[in-house]
Amino acid sequence: MTRESSWFRSVSGRVRRVLHAAVAVATVATLVLVAPVGMAAVSGPGAAGTVYVQTVPALAGVRLSVAGIRVTTGSDGSARVKVSSINHIAQRVVLAGTRVDGRTTVALSRVSPQPHAERHTSRLDVGLQISSVVRLAVASGRSGIAAGDVSGLRLHSLSGKVLTVDPRPGATVDLLSRRAVLQAGVLTSQTVTWSVDRVTTRSGAAVTTSSPRFDPFSHSLWTVQLAPVAGTVEVDTVPATPGVMVVVGGHTLTTGANGRGSASTSDLNSVSSGLKLATPQAGESSVELLHVSKLPPHAPRHRRLLLALKVSNPVTFTFVDPRGHVIPLTRVGQVRLDQAGHSLTIDPQELAGPVLLPTSVAKRAHDVWRTDRLDYSIEAVSVSGANAVFSGQHRFDPRTEHLWRVRLSVYDMSITVRDALLGRRTSSTVQLTSPDGRQQRLDVGDSAPTVLSSLVRGTYHLVVGAAVVGADHSVLVSRSSVADLRVITLLDLVIIACVIGLLAAALIVAGRRLAHRATRPSKGEAS
Repeated sequence: MTRESSWFRSVSGRVRRVLHAAVAVATVATLVLVAPVGMAAVSGPGAAGTVYVQTVPALAGVRLSVAGIRVTTGSDGSARVKVSSINHIAQRVVLAGTRVDGRTTVALSRVSPQPHAERHTSRLDVGLQISSVVRLAVASGRSGIAAGDVSGLRLHSLSGKVLTVDPRPGATVDLLSRRAVLQAGVLTSQTVTWSVDRVTTRSGAAVTTSSPRFDPFSHSLWTVQLAPVAGTVEVDTVPATPGVMVVVGGHTLTTGANGRGSASTSDLNSVSSGLKLATPQAGESSVELLHVSKLPPHAPRHRRLLLALKVSNPVTFTFVDPRGHVIPLTRVGQVRLDQAGHSLTIDPQELAGPVLLPTSVAKRAHDVWRTDRLDYSIEAVSVSGANAVFSGQHRFDPRTEHLWRVRLSVYDMSITVRDALLGRRTSSTVQLTSPDGRQQRLDVGDSAPTVLSSLVRGTYHLVVGAAVVGADHSVLVSRSSVADLRVITLLDLVIIACVIGLLAAALIVAGRRLAHRATRPSKGEAS
C-alpha cells in the first residue's frame, strides 16, 4: 500500500509541474499578442489625446460622435477630434446621424483601431454601409414588351442581397452601394453593384435586360433596358411526324424520325406566336397545323412547344369491274367516303391524280393531345348516275397503302333485236337511256349480240328503231343479263298484210264459187 501511494504522489507532482509550465507559456503568448493593441488604446489612466478617424469607404459629410464629441468627416472621409481620454475609444464611436444628403444614408458596421504610431493619439477606421436612393425606369428596348407590362423586378447585389421591387412610374428604391469588408485584418472599401436577374410581366412573357451592372452610388436613375430572352426551342408533333419543317424565331427546324426537332432562337417570347410551317409537305405526307401548345420546359431558357397536326397521305384510286378490268375514270362520277360517320366527297376531276386523305389527326381530351387514326370505307361511287358499290364493303387504311383498287358492282348486258314473226336477228338502232337519264345510240347488228359492259344496277330503257310495234323495252340490270328484244318490223307487217290479203282473196273466191253454185239450175228443172 505504501509503495502505491509513493508512486501516485510522484506522478501527481510531475503533472503539476507540466501544468504550471503550460500556464506560464500561455500567459507570455497572451501578453505578446495584446501588447500592440494595448499600446494603441491605453496610454494611462484618463490620458487625453487626439483621435484620427477615417471612414471606410471614404465619405464626406458623415456625422460621428467620438466620446460624446460630434465631428463631421471632410472630403477625404476623415476627421480629427481631441478627447479627454483615448482609453477604449473605439467603443465610444457612434453615428451622430444616418443621413448624409438627400439620397445617401449610412450605417456603422464596425470600428477598427489601427496600430499605435504616436503617444497620446489613436487612429480608427470606421467601417460604413452606404445606401443610395435610386429612381427606377423601364425601357422596352428590343423586347417588344411595353414598360407598363412589367410588374416586378428582382434585383441582385454583388453582396448577395436580393430585392424584389415594383417598377411603377416614379418608384424609388434604397440600395446598398458601398460597404466596408475585412480583408486580412484590414477594413477595405467594396463597391456594391446591382443587376436585374428576373423580370416579371403581367402577360407572362419571358424577358430579360441588356443593361450592365448598375452602381447606385454614382447614378441616381436606373433605366432598365428590356431585351428578348435567347434560348432553345424544342418542338414535338402530334401525331409524331418526321420531316415537318417549322419556322420558329427566324430559324427553320425539321423534325426527325421521332417527330421532334430543336433550334436556337434569339427571342423565346415569339416562338409560339411566330411559329408557322415552312411548307405543308413532310416527305410524302402533307401536314396542316391545327394548334400550338406550350409544354413545361426542361431547363432555364428552354421552350417546349407541341404542334397539333392533321396529316394527309396521297391516295390514287383505280376502279375495276368484277373481272378485274379497269373502268375508265370518265365513267366515274362522285365518290363518297365514310370516316367514322363523317362523309367526304371526292369530285370526278380530283380522281385524275392522287387524292390527299387525312390519315391521322391530333385530338385534345382532358388537356392531353392524342393521335386519332383515320380509316375509310366507300359509301358510294357514282357510275352513270347510280351507286356502283355496296356501302361499307370496301375499307382502306391510307397510312399503309397509297393505291386504292375499288371493285365496282357493275355488270354486262347483251342486246339482241329479233324479228318477232320470223325469230331471226335483225339489224337496228337502239336508243339506250341509263338510270341517270343519259342517252346513247347503239347499232345492234344481226350477226352477234351487242354487249354493253360495266353497267351499274338500275333500270335501263331501250327503244328499238326498226320496230313498228313493240319498240319500247325496260330492262332491270342487277347482274349480267341478256336483253332479247322481239319487235314487229315493217317486213313483219308486209308479211302479215300479204297473208291477210291472200286470206281475204281466198275467202272472196270461195264465196263467189259457193254463190255461183247456189244460183245454177239443176238438169231436172231444165227439161
